Amino acid sequence: MTATVYSLPSQIYIIPKFQILTRLLSLATTTVATPVQTTAPAPVTATSVTTTSTAQATAASTQPIVTPATAPVVAATTAQPTVTSTQSIVTPTTATTQPVVTPATSPSVTSVVTTATTQPSVTSQVTSTTAAQASQPANIPVSAFVPASYNMSGFSDRMSTSDANTLYESPWAKTINFHNNFETRAELKDAIENYEPLGDMLTDEFQFPLVNILLFGSVGAGKSSVFNTINSIFRGKIFNVARSGNAEHSLTTKFSKYPVMSSGRTIPKPLNFRICDIRGLEQDHLMSKENMRLLLEGHVMDKFPFDPSGTMSADMPGFKRRPELHEKIHCVVIVQDATIVDAMHDLNPEVSKNIKDMQVVMNSLDIPQVVLLTKIDSVCEKTKNNIADVFHSPLVERCVSKASEALGLPRNCIFPLKNYENECELDENIDVLTLFTIKKILDNCDAHLFNHYKEIQENYGVQNRRKP
Repeated sequence: MTATVYSLPSQIYIIPKFQILTRLLSLATTTVATPVQTTAPAPVTATSVTTTSTAQATAASTQPIVTPATAPVVAATTAQPTVTSTQSIVTPTTATTQPVVTPATSPSVTSVVTTATTQPSVTSQVTSTTAAQASQPANIPVSAFVPASYNMSGFSDRMSTSDANTLYESPWAKTINFHNNFETRAELKDAIENYEPLGDMLTDEFQFPLVNILLFGSVGAGKSSVFNTINSIFRGKIFNVARSGNAEHSLTTKFSKYPVMSSGRTIPKPLNFRICDIRGLEQDHLMSKENMRLLLEGHVMDKFPFDPSGTMSADMPGFKRRPELHEKIHCVVIVQDATIVDAMHDLNPEVSKNIKDMQVVMNSLDIPQVVLLTKIDSVCEKTKNNIADVFHSPLVERCVSKASEALGLPRNCIFPLKNYENECELDENIDVLTLFTIKKILDNCDAHLFNHYKEIQENYGVQNRRKP
């Protein structure tokens, strides 16, 4: 704010010049809120200054202020700390007999300056906030309102993805052809129905009966719904066998090995893979490393009342002392809710740590792992309207990247999936996406069996064919 200055008659100049300098410096350091910088002396005309605060503006006197003669004189070249400001600068120039009153909402200083002969003086820069400036919205960062303990990493990502419903022209991963779903669905379904474990490497003399796929994850992630979706596709209708739903605690209480039956054959029979389901992880029911090892090595038999946090012994009913290779787990599918992939560690830190600990056990037994990201229709509106857009969605791609980073698995082991939950009839797009995912899981099962190729040749000849 620039002060208005007026001239005064010369007869009122009664204050000595050295006292004027002293008063100027004292007022600049005590009355003004912002720091003041003094510069080298310059020839200006000033003999007296009267300064009052905003609160005193209404009672300001027009009489000159006499500074005591004993006040020490401060050298004009004394440097003061400065603060860069965009506010207006008030510079003493000529005299005024009336104080300038500023609004009460804006801290400022009222200055009265008179003019005399040309003498060395001090040029003072005084910064003040005008009412107009005070009314302008401040550019305050979001972090100013967030506690220092809160992790702001990823905030910009979350903000940028709020408008990321625009689909990519090209898919972010080379996967399947959704343009001809009828042929794609039939081709994938036929390949899975005719799947033979490690069939491309075994001759007619050897046959490995089946592979076991373990569904593993937290409560509510959709493990049982995954099996129901797979089973529905091969049954040709919505077919719910495993108990599923949105419950506070796990609806699965037993370790179950579900066969997948196909209705496309003349005589329906189970396919050469089974889906194994266990109780979902929760804070009070975490998996112990020993229980996971026993489970992966095939010691737990079908329908065993398996509690992840309980204790197991060889004397318990349903405990297999010497399991064979086809009774073991050949691939672990970690089922993760895509809607909380960002906040999984914050919402369930114990469960997240437990999953990581179980991955250590899986790795020690060379068991491959893949991730199924469920509920992707709740992540992206475009995907909700058309599941075929899943590999064109930036939001789904971001979930895949986050899951890959969190679980330490490559992106080609992370598969987005949509379970049958609200639908009453089969949907070709959901079928194609699910069949593609099953095929990739079976490829991982074969990769594990490859490590046991010699054992398979020794123990799984046609003459020694075993019952699953």
